[in-house]
Amino acid sequence: MDDRYEECELGADVTHLFKSDSGKVTVLVSVSLDAEDLARLEKLGRDSGTTVAQVIRDAIAAYQPETEAVSGQR
Repeated sequence: MDDRYEECELGADVTHLFKSDSGKVTVLVSVSLDAEDLARLEKLGRDSGTTVAQVIRDAIAAYQPETEAVSGQR
């Protein structure tokens, strides 16, 4: 168990204890999929040896026009 949990008090804002040092901000997006689409997505992840999230990120990157993808990179 992570020792940082011992520093937490019930109801207290402890976000600062768990922030990433990389400074990268992430957002969770919820999407409804039917069972068939979910199975295809999970199979793509297994077949490529990556996570479902990475499959989705790769698909978004492939969907963007080349100029937007390059200008959006940091």
